[in-house]
Amino acid sequence: MTRFSRLAFIPLLTAVAAVLTTTAVFAHASYDRSTPAKDEILADSPARVDIWFKQDLKKVAGANAIEVVNEAGERADSGDLVVDDDDRRHMSIGLKPDLPPGVYSVQWSNTSDEDGEEDSGEFAFTIAAVSPTASPSPSPSPSASPPPSPPASPPPATATAAPTGAPTAVPSEDDSGGVSGALIAVVAAVLAVVVVGGFVTLRRR
Repeated sequence: MTRFSRLAFIPLLTAVAAVLTTTAVFAHASYDRSTPAKDEILADSPARVDIWFKQDLKKVAGANAIEVVNEAGERADSGDLVVDDDDRRHMSIGLKPDLPPGVYSVQWSNTSDEDGEEDSGEFAFTIAAVSPTASPSPSPSPSASPPPSPPASPPPATATAAPTGAPTAVPSEDDSGGVSGALIAVVAAVLAVVVVGGFVTLRRR
């Protein structure tokens, strides 16, 4: 092999080594997706955590694991790990019922059934605190309406005095008697004057 051939062969070996290394790196059964998803916020406590990987898992005791812990590091899973026989890229674990609100970390590890490589990882999900529903305020009870007041009676009619003219003087019996006496006296005086005048006239004749 000439020197030129050896120099041309070195880059080829480097490229092959890079491809083999890249294949080895991506050969693990790495994380694909999960339920709950990474950083998902849930309103209710889930029943299980399901994880899917990019390669089939080796179904051997101790080859795969999932642990779910709360913020205090306490286990929140029930420990019943299951590798799905119908889909060997899927494994799951049950959770304790009615988990309280908080952030939960899911720690997993597995062994690829294709190349025997081990892999591990972690993600979290959150159970949100449910805000209490505001109870409706009681509607005010209808107040008893006061009994209707009786209609006001009209004011009593005031008797209106009929207009009268100037009071008519009615002569009393005493007044009539005085007038009659004065009239008689006048008449008697006139008669006396007439008699006396006649008598004087007759004597002058």
